Amino acid sequence: MPVVQFVLIIDGTQDISGVEQESICVRSVDADLQPKEELLGLYQVSSTTGHNKAKVACDVMPRLHLPLSQLRGQTYDGAANMAGRLQGVQAILRKEQPLAVYYHCGPHCVNLITQAACGASPLVRGSMGLVLELGGFFNESGKFKLIFQDIAKSEHGFTSLKPLCPTRWTVRTPAIRSVLMQYESVLMGLEEMASCSSPETSAKPNGLHGTLLKGTLCSAL
Repeated sequence: MPVVQFVLIIDGTQDISGVEQESICVRSVDADLQPKEELLGLYQVSSTTGHNKAKVACDVMPRLHLPLSQLRGQTYDGAANMAGRLQGVQAILRKEQPLAVYYHCGPHCVNLITQAACGASPLVRGSMGLVLELGGFFNESGKFKLIFQDIAKSEHGFTSLKPLCPTRWTVRTPAIRSVLMQYESVLMGLEEMASCSSPETSAKPNGLHGTLLKGTLCSAL
């Protein structure tokens, strides 16, 4: 049975212990030309250079009966170690298989476009920064978390303030919604936090409360 031609998808991140992990997936089409994606696994790498990541990919594929000769495409983010035209993974693999055309990852392109569009507006950029600060303050201050939880429960049910992902702009909606849907509760929580804290520790909640009162977050988002 002939091996199906396939596209290689690689992305990396650190796990909770700080170890670099690479997710390796393949994409192909079946007899009905329907696209299929399979996660081959997560693989630890000793370094994040293009040569080392390419070496890991070349080791994984034959183990799973995916010969390099059938590789027809590669899709990664735009980082130099992945997309570099000389030392990137795509360049190294194309030396071995010239038919493996590289494509910049579509969702990563959307993320970059969204980031640039939002960053062009000072109002939206500032509002995103405010949501990030609120999420950080909520998760760092146990006192504020308890105050806000008590107020939000009595108002309309408690939903925690979610952290705003600093890099993945296209997954920020839950964090923004958690603030907007509980705007009054957040204001009341910050006000109470400031009133029952020392002058030194009340500066943060006072500052956030004052910014929220201006209504820039609601008008921007």
